[in-house]
Amino acid sequence: MPSRSAWSRFVTGLIFRNPERVREARKFLEDFWLHDYDNRVEEYNRAKKPSDTDYIDYIASSAERVGLRFTMDQIDNTTIGSRINEMEWWTIDVTKVGRKLFTSDRPVILEHGLAHPHSYLLLPISPTRLFLATNTREQANTLRAIPNRELVKSVNKHVIRRAQRYAWGTDKTELSFVAKHLSQDAHLDIDFFRTPRAQLALGEKAGI
Repeated sequence: MPSRSAWSRFVTGLIFRNPERVREARKFLEDFWLHDYDNRVEEYNRAKKPSDTDYIDYIASSAERVGLRFTMDQIDNTTIGSRINEMEWWTIDVTKVGRKLFTSDRPVILEHGLAHPHSYLLLPISPTRLFLATNTREQANTLRAIPNRELVKSVNKHVIRRAQRYAWGTDKTELSFVAKHLSQDAHLDIDFFRTPRAQLALGEKAGI
């Protein structure tokens, strides 16, 4: 269904379309093209046309272009999109808990990837509702059996700790909780992007 695919694409965008990952992609490409600079600039100048920019300007523009294209390709990745489409989807209403859900600039909780029987994806979609996607009914039942109060606390802690800069709530009642946890695990997002697997995918996109 188009609406299901659109939602999967939206979720994928939350994972990949962010300033930090675009910046990290650009830095990786710039560092690669600046390595062995003298030989690379000599090679570039031999093939350079009169209308072409200098090598430094070429690096800057190419790194930005390839980094953005890589990001868009991840969002439109049919394998990722199909995996999410094929999962079982649920919503969990936590209204009775009284404690509201937070969101942040890293709101998606993804555990065990997308292809494992124990894989699951959680996303706060309102102050009182969670989106849940799993590959098996058993995993869904396990998560849905967690007491809502415990689930809200765990989701809030994860979403706030993985935030790069911002977390949002409905009021100021939990400012101390936010201050304690905000961005404590922010490095994990960038660490993932620096893995050989992620950089290989980016290098392939750049023709490296």
